[in-house]
Amino acid sequence: MEGFDEAIQGCTGVFHLATPMDFESKDPENEVIRPTINGMLGIMKSCAKAKTVCRLVFTSSAGTVCMQQHKQSAYDERCWSDVEFCMATKMTGWMYFVSKTLAEQAAWKFAQENGIDFITIIPTLVVGPFLIPTMPPSLVTALSPITGNEARYSIIKQRPHTLILSTLKQKDATFALPMTLPSSIL
Repeated sequence: MEGFDEAIQGCTGVFHLATPMDFESKDPENEVIRPTINGMLGIMKSCAKAKTVCRLVFTSSAGTVCMQQHKQSAYDERCWSDVEFCMATKMTGWMYFVSKTLAEQAAWKFAQENGIDFITIIPTLVVGPFLIPTMPPSLVTALSPITGNEARYSIIKQRPHTLILSTLKQKDATFALPMTLPSSIL
């Protein structure tokens, strides 16, 4: 057995929840991008080999959908982040957006070729308890309106949830968030 075979053998459902997320990587290709793609495909190969997995659920990222030079008014399953744009501009978190986009594209291809029932969930931001000794990048990003971290706040301003907040505000002038955020996010 190799990779994830032993862990997945006999499972009927698999949830892929973790991805390397090192925004400070000195070698993004080998420390973030390749491990993300290889990890995704390794899990999928183990699912195919097990022959018991009915569905694979992948926690994707809004970063796979909306990282483009020009924002769109709406995003759907046909939208992908522009990998070349991310690599050329090297915005904060670019290697994460590239790795997640390429991994998910490879996963969809593998799923179709191997008959795996594959779905993705695309949260705009994930926060919560963490197991690593330093604060995770997603939490640093989530707290950026409070901490004033402009580089991380620029990520929030790129995300589709800013369109949701803007739409809610337009439809209901009394709509309010539970905390005060900079007016530029609304």
